[in-house]
Parts: sequence; structure tokens; C-alpha cells
Amino acid sequence: MSIANRLPLPIRWFVPLGWTLVILYMTLSTGNNQNVSWVSKMAGGTEITDAIGHLVMFTVLVVLWHWAGSSYYPTVTVLKGVTLLCFLFGMSVEASQYWIEGRGMSWLDFLANGGGVLLGARWILYQLQKDKGGIK
Repeated sequence: MSIANRLPLPIRWFVPLGWTLVILYMTLSTGNNQNVSWVSKMAGGTEITDAIGHLVMFTVLVVLWHWAGSSYYPTVTVLKGVTLLCFLFGMSVEASQYWIEGRGMSWLDFLANGGGVLLGARWILYQLQKDKGGIK
């Protein structure tokens, strides 16, 4: 059993919840928020590097929520639910940027959010298939 799976259950819920709040802050802050814009500039400040950031954020989101939920429910059931909810969350936060000052929706970010969710789900499936009998 890995160290991550031996952590107390409150921590297993705190980590994905904290990551979700980070995503909300990063995606729903105004465009002139310097606490967020430095991250984009540090990564290169282009649409492509921003999309890569979205891909990574949502891949990690799926993995963290699956990690938390799989301690209570069957792994595949959790994966289906987490994938759907993270996908809807990703589409919602990107669409919400239409109404935020200094921000706007980006089709590339929509694709990156969805792609990150699918990448995270696929990685989890790969890990489960690699671990004999890991899919329940």
C-alpha cells in the first residue's frame, strides 16, 4: 500500500478540495489580477502554454478526486462519476470567464480542460489495468 493511500481520510478529501479551490481562483479571477497573471507569464504567456496549464490542472483534478472517492466506492464507479463531474466543472469555469472582467472564453481552453479530464481518466484506467485485479 502506498503512503498516499495510508493518509487519514480527512486529508484525502482536503487535497482535492484545495486543488479545486486553486482552479477556481486561477480561472475565475479578473484578468488584471497579478496573483494569477504571473503564472501565465512564467509559463510563457502564450495561448498554447495557457492551454497546457489547463490540461495539467484538470488531469491532476481527476486523479485527486478519484483518489479521495475510491476509498469509499468501487474504483470504476468513482472514475465514471469523477470524470463526468470534472468535465462539467471544466466547461462551466471556462464558460463563466465570458462574464469576468479582463477574461474571456477560449475554445482552446475548453479543449484543454476536457482533454485534461480524459487524460487523467485514461491514466487511472492504465494504472488499474496494470495492477492485477485493481478494477472493481
